[in-house]
Amino acid sequence: MGVEIDFASFSAKAKSNGLQIGKRYRFRGTLGQDLTELCSPGGGGAGMLFNVVPELDDPTQQETALKKLADNWKTVYTIVASMGYDGKIHVHRVE
Repeated sequence: MGVEIDFASFSAKAKSNGLQIGKRYRFRGTLGQDLTELCSPGGGGAGMLFNVVPELDDPTQQETALKKLADNWKTVYTIVASMGYDGKIHVHRVE
């Protein structure tokens, strides 16, 4: 269910185009702070910005993930994500 990696490494690899497209990575992070850091103007490095796309394996989990984000955006979850061919970060699981 994804190669284990810490969020800092995932973020650095995403910014430097070091993520293998389609390969799933599993890390501990927050839905609000960590994932939006990749989309912030200062977070992309060299003007590169990412969109985070919910592409959950279980479509019913999207509502649960949004509720988790609304309840407490600083809560740390295990997140499974990948880099898509479209240059966006796709989130597959939030546990």
